[in-house]
Amino acid sequence: MRRPLFALSALAFVATPALAKDAPVVLAPQGEWEIIADGDTCTAARLFAKDGQVHLLKLEQYAPSTAVGLSAFGPAFRAFINLQPTELRFREDQKPHKASPFTGVLP
Repeated sequence: MRRPLFALSALAFVATPALAKDAPVVLAPQGEWEIIADGDTCTAARLFAKDGQVHLLKLEQYAPSTAVGLSAFGPAFRAFINLQPTELRFREDQKPHKASPFTGVLP
């Protein structure tokens, strides 16, 4: 998992609500990726900034898998708490990946 994450280090994180007509949220990378590989878990985290406000992007992968968990924290993500599908990409020329939010109910 390390090689693909290092390739992302020079790219800005871009996320847009799938149905939004506003400009995409573009966050500039701040510093390097922090990577922790511990047993069957690999975590990569990096700080990003927009308008002087800091944001955190965290990627997690458990065991050998093609799935990666993504967590994003920061004020620029407030627009995404409406549980609408989101399109995600890491560079301008990449086809957006559509992701639907988790909408389950905890007992």
